[in-house]
Amino acid sequence: MDDALLIVNDKPRTARVGHEYKHEQTFKTMRPGQAIKCAPNEVSSIASAMRRYVARTGANAYVKTAPDYGDGMGRVWMMEGKA
Repeated sequence: MDDALLIVNDKPRTARVGHEYKHEQTFKTMRPGQAIKCAPNEVSSIASAMRRYVARTGANAYVKTAPDYGDGMGRVWMMEGKA
């Protein structure tokens, strides 16, 4: 018998389990005008995740990016208002 497999009598869930997105907690704590400092190759994926967060939550915000801020690192801002 495979020790990794267990037979159980658990009842099926009736409610859907909420999904926590990768950067959700970070985005929730950001104030308008703040930026995330990240590696240049991460700017695009973080900006996409932030745009999805703004759309999903209906936040009055838009996303602005800089792949190289001048210090070798990128920035992703959550700006107040609509673009």
